[in-house]
Parts: sequence; C-alpha cells; structure tokens
Amino acid sequence: HYVSAMSLISYQPQSKMLNSRMDQLMLSWSRLLDLASRVGEKPAAARVEMFARLCLNTALQNTDDHLKNFGFLRQEASRLQYEVAPVFDVSPQGAQRHYLHCADLGQTYSLKDVLSRGRALGVAKGAVDEIEDRLVGVLRNRAHYF
Repeated sequence: HYVSAMSLISYQPQSKMLNSRMDQLMLSWSRLLDLASRVGEKPAAARVEMFARLCLNTALQNTDDHLKNFGFLRQEASRLQYEVAPVFDVSPQGAQRHYLHCADLGQTYSLKDVLSRGRALGVAKGAVDEIEDRLVGVLRNRAHYF
C-alpha cells in the first residue's frame, strides 16, 4: 500500500557528491513534483503538496531530504493511483546543503529562493502564497509542533 519515491524513480546516483548532470535531474525536487503529479489522482494538488514539503524542509533545514523520505499511499479505489503520504522523518539539521537539487539552485537554497521558483516548478502563484502563509504560521508555533 506504500511505495517510496526512490522505488518509483528507481535511480542509482552516478557520483557520491550527486553532481553529475543525470544526478541533478533525477535527484531533484522537480523530479519529485513531477512524480507526485503523475501518480496522483489529483495531479495539481499532489504537486502543490510536494512543493509545500519542499518549503517545509527548506525552512526547517531538514537536509535529509532524500527520496526514501517521501512516499505515496495507494488509493483504495485504484491500484494505479496514489496520494502523497503524510510527512515523516523530519529532523532539522542546521545545515544548508540539501540532498535533493532544487531548480537552478543546486543543493543549497533558502526558503526565499524556493518560494521565488514556485511558478518554474509548476505551482500556481496563489498556491505558493498560501503555502508561504501557512508555513509562517507553523514556524511561529514550532515549539508546539516539536
């Protein structure tokens, strides 16, 4: 009933530093957002949800954002459609270098950088603004969540 993003992408890195061109394409948030929209029953909503995860991971400096830490749950009504699984394994690292590449930013990016690339990642401006507002509210109350 569960499948990781790593299983669906099924890719082995070409370099330890993940700096080959293929690594940059395959081990990226762009790829993860595309995957979510391809397997989801509601493609646009899945893309927005995965973009929200990108923003959350960036804001919390959760740099352990590899493809085994994202997954999908099979929809009961369909064997071929999945929804984005709930968030798990979020651990603020206090580091800047993420595992996954983000757009033209490579592996080092800020929340401001990510939000400015929402449209380029296929997320509507209204959705980007809503995610930013929601995230600011969560960050204000982070002690409650942690």
